[in-house]
Amino acid sequence: MLNLNSKYDILTPQGWKDFSGIQKISKKGKIRIELNSEFGLNCSLTHPIKTRRGILLAKDIIPSDLIETKFGFLPVKRLEKQLYKKYDFYDPLDVDGNNLYYSNDIVSHNCEFLGSSKTLITASKLKQLIFEPAIKTTEEGLSIYSEPIREHTYLTTVDVSKGLAQDYSTFIVFDITTIPYTMVAVYRNNMISPLLFPATIHELTTFYNNSYILIERNMGEQVADILQHDLENEYLLYTTTKGRRGQQITFGVVSKGTVAGVTTSKTTKRIGCTSLKTLIENDKLLVKDFDLIAELSRFAEDGKGSWCAEDGHDDLVMACVLFGWCSTQQFMQHITNTTIRQHLQDENQKVLQEQMLPIGIMNNGIDSMFEEIDEFYIPEEYRNRTDNGNW
Repeated sequence: MLNLNSKYDILTPQGWKDFSGIQKISKKGKIRIELNSEFGLNCSLTHPIKTRRGILLAKDIIPSDLIETKFGFLPVKRLEKQLYKKYDFYDPLDVDGNNLYYSNDIVSHNCEFLGSSKTLITASKLKQLIFEPAIKTTEEGLSIYSEPIREHTYLTTVDVSKGLAQDYSTFIVFDITTIPYTMVAVYRNNMISPLLFPATIHELTTFYNNSYILIERNMGEQVADILQHDLENEYLLYTTTKGRRGQQITFGVVSKGTVAGVTTSKTTKRIGCTSLKTLIENDKLLVKDFDLIAELSRFAEDGKGSWCAEDGHDDLVMACVLFGWCSTQQFMQHITNTTIRQHLQDENQKVLQEQMLPIGIMNNGIDSMFEEIDEFYIPEEYRNRTDNGNW
């Protein structure tokens, strides 16, 4: 049940903010988190709460955790879980800003990732996506989920904004060594200047074994040029347009007609969205970031044959769309010795073979026990007896 809101605000760490409505959800189990005898919160087991370790599900909070409140970070004193009964919960939706709000003076996150019938990723799949706390975060907007692994191959996709506290400049580092692909680091900042963004990209991609870099040129041409000419990054990906085949990655080949990065067009966006949907819904791309999952839950059809955020931002999703487009390129097959299409075909063929029944042999229990006998058959040694008893 959803009650829409048009006249009330909700208190958040950034002050009073708009929100779209209140949603009633029935879930199995609940938990009470007590910070002192009179200060606590009753919520579902999967309710997101902000802690020193990042945003955690309520069921994953432990007594030593520090929870952010209106009065600062306070330690958990007691946890009480009830697991087997269904309870009704009421959550605000689409809280303006960064989706955080005060619930009993405790900082909570409103997003339940339910999606709609128009979202790129189906609602049923969105419900299965589970975010993980980053192992390291910075105030600049960097979240690291996995340290670089020696001999692993990484690809970074970059979406650039103007840096005017509006849209976010983002990049995501993917481990593409094996399928499923995994995201290992996320950067999201709406204040960084395009002049400073290239140095951040260069530093982190160098950290991840000199990750390949694919930049969206629509807003990021300046960023690509700085990486190419000033920082002389050798792992920047280039594209060229080849007739009906459209833009193609030509890594290592810089000649007339090639440019650093890729221009997002209707075609590249359509291919990228279709591929991203296939990757996520078939568990071939593992997403871990809370903000990314929140953006995916609002990334839907716009009625014009394309996809965009129903409200809020979609900058992290667009970095993933670039990755989806890149996964269809021969470049990926060249550096990973596999393609997602072939991987899915092999997997589907294996499933079909396992489901096929063996061809049976009918046996009535009689025919196999006796040989057919000709009753008029006379053995050759008895065919020339005489009349005296012999043939």
